[in-house]
Amino acid sequence: MASARLFRRGGARAIVRAKEADVDLASLLLRFDGRINRAKYWLATVIYATVNLLLALLDRIWDQSVGFAALSFVINLGVFVSGLAVGTKRLHDRDRSAWWLLFFYLLPAVLLGWILVDVEVGSTVMLRYVSLFLALLIIWIWQVVELGCLRGTVGPNAYGPDPLAAQGRPQ
Repeated sequence: MASARLFRRGGARAIVRAKEADVDLASLLLRFDGRINRAKYWLATVIYATVNLLLALLDRIWDQSVGFAALSFVINLGVFVSGLAVGTKRLHDRDRSAWWLLFFYLLPAVLLGWILVDVEVGSTVMLRYVSLFLALLIIWIWQVVELGCLRGTVGPNAYGPDPLAAQGRPQ
């Protein structure tokens, strides 16, 4: 009888913790306000990579399916918006404006588009390809370092409290 009560109490706590984790995950992926630490940024990155891997595998199964293409578009749009939310909060942790996302996300897309258009047109200017590719690579490396490797601002900043201090970790 006592063990059954203990199990029920432990089970209730586990359900509450699971619900808190759901809210935390939804907040991580969908809210644009506040700050997140590097660990949560990488958790979101793993989630996005897993979603894209699953979509790629399903694409192989449902080859050329219009329905799957529409579903894939909607899911990728959700991942994109969620990526903007996660990137915004990570930049806020670094005490930077979300406008930096234009540099980290839009500029590489423009450079990649430029390279692809040049290839399609049949341009043979190798120096331009190499220059654009190096610029693209530098921006991607900077993005990984800035968002994924560097510690956020210690203590509160204009965007909210330190997420590591909120977890009771030493600063």
